[in-house]
Amino acid sequence: MKNKISFLDAFMDANSTLHKLATYGVALVLLIVCFFVGRSGEDINPAYGTVILMFLLYYAFVSRRILETLIFGSLMGVALLFGSCGFYDFVDNFQGMFYETMEMDDFVWIILNCALLNIVVKLMGRAHTTESFGNMIKKYAKDKNGLNLVTWLMQFPMFFDDYMHITVLGGVLTPIYDKEGVAREEESFIIQTTAEPIRALFPFTGWTAFMAGIFVVDGFAESYGEGLMSFIKTIPFSFYCWVSVIGSLLFALGKLPKICNIKHPDKSVYQELVI
Repeated sequence: MKNKISFLDAFMDANSTLHKLATYGVALVLLIVCFFVGRSGEDINPAYGTVILMFLLYYAFVSRRILETLIFGSLMGVALLFGSCGFYDFVDNFQGMFYETMEMDDFVWIILNCALLNIVVKLMGRAHTTESFGNMIKKYAKDKNGLNLVTWLMQFPMFFDDYMHITVLGGVLTPIYDKEGVAREEESFIIQTTAEPIRALFPFTGWTAFMAGIFVVDGFAESYGEGLMSFIKTIPFSFYCWVSVIGSLLFALGKLPKICNIKHPDKSVYQELVI
């Protein structure tokens, strides 16, 4: 007898027809709607932006394909801006915005930053630095909960940059998790849940400089110094960040229950880690 597949399993299975209709189908329908209701920038109803935001959250959660989520979201935004101009003008405007974004200083900086960080990580791997670091960590990780706790504690020395944070710690800790027979999903949850929130709580990072600039640009502060102080005052109210950091600690200590893939990991999808 064949095992019956539940609706939820079929819904989340990337190869099922139901999943494709719930992701690509919904995305195409909404893209067509955005194209036909598109108006000039001055006439856009803010509700359309809310709909797109809700779709992005839905698509990212269901598909777990972040790149596709960003592509569809971008296309929908351009469709709202230039949908009334016709298909060919829509393509031209999309191309123009694409090139304009690629030429921005901030975009170039992000590309260079990510590329250089990856080069540094590769060099660390070739020099066996990550391996030596991992051997040092093993001395303090005596069991499963100890490994998760060490993983959580290691978030703090790396808080200065989220790219370096995730890349380096992932490269160092993943071999240890594999050797100890602990699911990679547990490591991934702890690292991903704390990487960005920690940067938002410590006023000594690039995120601090970015937010201080935002306060100045949006008129909430007159100078960068005032913007910095304004950002520091928001830290106690960064509830998501506090919940993420504290929640990941409770998970590392074994105080929170495991759910979904963390509880039932599929190790057959693990890929060999190349550093």
